[in-house]
Amino acid sequence: MALEQLSPPESVQTALLESLKESGGPDEKSIRYAHPLYYIPAESLLTDAPVLFKVAGWQFLARDVNGKAFAGEVSNTRALDYETAIVQGSAVEEAFKASEEVKGLPPAQSNVSYQLRTLRIPALRIEAFWLKAGPFDDGVGDADIVYPYLTFQEKLKKAVLGMSDFLEIARGLAEIEARADSAPLRKSGR
Repeated sequence: MALEQLSPPESVQTALLESLKESGGPDEKSIRYAHPLYYIPAESLLTDAPVLFKVAGWQFLARDVNGKAFAGEVSNTRALDYETAIVQGSAVEEAFKASEEVKGLPPAQSNVSYQLRTLRIPALRIEAFWLKAGPFDDGVGDADIVYPYLTFQEKLKKAVLGMSDFLEIARGLAEIEARADSAPLRKSGR
């Protein structure tokens, strides 16, 4: 298979395991997936400059002995100073399903090697898997693939997109979001 899953640094995994233990979540043996976590700031989509991808930390997916899904996230805010979060719910179940689905996608079965990463655009409420083709750096490559699995945008959900197509759609959505009036509605007359 051409899909490579990276191993997190030991210090990151230790931070997650301590958080899981404190929260009563699953143990180390229950962790099924670990993905580097990246995000795109919305303002980066609103310029003609290359889109900025920022490393946010690591995302872990686990199931406890009862089959309940957990997502653990470890953010590296400063050198060896980690923040952790443990989450449950339907979004975590979707991430699990997508983790399995992405393995069967044609690009993942090709001769091209990919690293599996999680990619978020928080302002647009998009979470996706990023199949990063070599070279394995933080930049965007022509052969990179994006598989959005959590989004309110039906045209993106479960679509297999080249990174340039994905970014073109994301830029359009960011422009619409930037123009939207988000001021609270006020009642008139009183």
